[in-house]
Amino acid sequence: MTKGSQQRGPHNADTTSPNTSADTPFLRRLRQLSEEKQVHSAEVGGNNGKNASFVTASRFIAFSGRDRLINRHIKRIFFLCLLGIFAAWLTWPTAGQLELESCSPNGAVAELSAYVHGKGFWRAQLGDIGHQRDEAENWDRTQAEQRRQISEVQAQTDEVLQREKDWLATFYAPSQEHQLAEQLRDRAAQMMAQADDLEMKKYNRLAQEKIQKQLPILRRCQEFINKKLR
Repeated sequence: MTKGSQQRGPHNADTTSPNTSADTPFLRRLRQLSEEKQVHSAEVGGNNGKNASFVTASRFIAFSGRDRLINRHIKRIFFLCLLGIFAAWLTWPTAGQLELESCSPNGAVAELSAYVHGKGFWRAQLGDIGHQRDEAENWDRTQAEQRRQISEVQAQTDEVLQREKDWLATFYAPSQEHQLAEQLRDRAAQMMAQADDLEMKKYNRLAQEKIQKQLPILRRCQEFINKKLR
């Protein structure tokens, strides 16, 4: 029995020892793989956090740069709009911007206005040229009508003055000195009227000569503008 007991003793001790089963190569490999997995998971989690922070920062920088670029474009567009409004105001076509002899824009501003506004510039000049042509063609009729109106006003004024003199004469008899003074005043008024009439005739003659020279130029310029607007 002693030998049997001695032979079974080591066998029983090997099968019941927990340390022997825990130290097997298979279990050690499992523990090693588990530890490596945990370390890898920790590293991945750390890298994901870093990547998320990097992506967030990149997006913030990208959005900030895009906002600055948009603001820059808005400022540039606003400045260009103001510049366009100022240029339109400065070059807005008005009457009298043509050199009649050549029927071309007179000066740098007129040339810029013709370049910017195109047909709008020539339409404005066409109206002015047409008005000047109408005045030139109707000059004689206009002057005759003005002379008629002036003569009517002068006749009415003379009638009122004569009526006043007659009314005053009913209250007192004017002396010879007073009558002489009245005659001298009437003579002076007549001389002034004659001088004014001569001056007016001279002015009308010079104006008529100038108009006769300008009328063909106005007609030619009007035809030229009409061709540009077709």
